[in-house]
Amino acid sequence: MKQRDVEHEGETYRCEWHGKKDVKRNRIHFCLPDPRLQGRILIGIFVDHLDT
Repeated sequence: MKQRDVEHEGETYRCEWHGKKDVKRNRIHFCLPDPRLQGRILIGIFVDHLDT
């Protein structure tokens, strides 16, 4: 799960949730709503497939 952590402006967020266009690629990971983001959505870009 830690592989889904991303750093943004000195804070760590977990981009666990994701949508899939294909079983093995094209996943879009994002962070759940967090008050630190002030209503913004944080998207985590992971080039390689993450461990499951």
